[in-house]
Amino acid sequence: MDQKKSLSFKEFLAVGSLLFGMLFGAGNLIFPPILGQNAGSAYVPAALGFLVTAVGLPVLATISFALSRKDTLRGYAERAGKGFGLAFSLLLLLSIGPFFAIPRNTTVAFTVGIAPLLSGDQGLPLLIYSSVFFLLTLFFALRPSKILDVVGKVMAPLFILLIASLILKNLFTPMGNPLAYPAQDTYLAPFKQGVLDGYQTMDVLACLAFGITIVTNVHMLGIEEAKPTARETAKSSIFSLLVMSALYFGLSYLGATCQGSMAAQENGGQILVQASLHHFGSFGQVLLALTITVACLKTAIGLVVAISQTFVKYFPQGPSAKSWSYLIVLVSFIFANFGLNTIIQLSLPVLMFLYPLSITLIALWCLDAVLPLRDRAFSLTIVLAIIPALWDFLAACPPALSKAAWAQSILALPKGVLPLYEVGLGWLLPVGLGLLISAICFRAPRAMTGERAG
Repeated sequence: MDQKKSLSFKEFLAVGSLLFGMLFGAGNLIFPPILGQNAGSAYVPAALGFLVTAVGLPVLATISFALSRKDTLRGYAERAGKGFGLAFSLLLLLSIGPFFAIPRNTTVAFTVGIAPLLSGDQGLPLLIYSSVFFLLTLFFALRPSKILDVVGKVMAPLFILLIASLILKNLFTPMGNPLAYPAQDTYLAPFKQGVLDGYQTMDVLACLAFGITIVTNVHMLGIEEAKPTARETAKSSIFSLLVMSALYFGLSYLGATCQGSMAAQENGGQILVQASLHHFGSFGQVLLALTITVACLKTAIGLVVAISQTFVKYFPQGPSAKSWSYLIVLVSFIFANFGLNTIIQLSLPVLMFLYPLSITLIALWCLDAVLPLRDRAFSLTIVLAIIPALWDFLAACPPALSKAAWAQSILALPKGVLPLYEVGLGWLLPVGLGLLISAICFRAPRAMTGERAG
């Protein structure tokens, strides 16, 4: 019997909606509006820069996972070494899961969607909200075979409908004219700043964690061979790219117009709250609370499912996927109640370390698909990425550590040597050199493609 080679249009939309549904969370909602406010008349180039790192790189990450033909993040990373593969994948999964990303989704949803409706101390309301949030997350996460139906076919379309109502309302009756508000501070170089702002979504890390879930669902739809899987995953990712791009532009425009009806706000969440009030009155606050809760809930469900499935593969003699789901939800619940500021402070150094390594792996796998590489190409380039990533990690640590004399002497070493080091992109030149050396010196014979080449 012939193997199925492609998805139907309905299946293509379902998988694309699943990726979007798991990926587009609270952070994706709050960053574009503040970008638009600060960029003002320059919101278009700023939004285009944002799309490079908030849409382009995450989609490329998903495609690279499919191209790797691996069934775990560990397998994806261990081309650079087995020890690195295990350490990197565990650190990424814990960061994008129970330690930082899942709790952040919960606390952002509460801070933006629920807190404006309350007054007084918010410790107990956060405890109650996070309890309900994680009970719902666990309910759906324990039914992973239904995730395509729950997230892809229900929650993602519901979220798009809710947020699109606010975007369209502002499009037809804008709060102000963006051309009346000049770009501020770093947004005088709007495209560059937009690129940097896109990193804050952390979606590249999420896509590497979600890779197994997307590929598994493509297999469940009847496509089992590696090349058709990669091709159909890429096609579905493009659907997500288009939807996310439209939403990002709409939210950036909303932020660019907001000063016509409100004072400058400190963050994108406040802009969304005020914009909802402006366009829909008190009903707008309820609409926003529902929108951001749905956005965060679907992302949390996707993360719990992806990480629990991955841990079962890592530790086949250990807990079941159901047990891992319980544990991930419990740890996430505990961290969520530390509060949003604590979560962000703890996560930033780790994320500044992981991001360069993740982008390097994506670039290597994409290059490997065109010019098959030996494993040593991965090892060399990752080593060149780790060194500046460690500098970024130290620089992002709390002042008690990063401002110490010994730390300052270490952080002074790359200044004036690595281009873009001051803006956290000092790894670009070393990684670029590693990719060039790999393409020239560490090519693998095409007969070895798909096998491990040393």
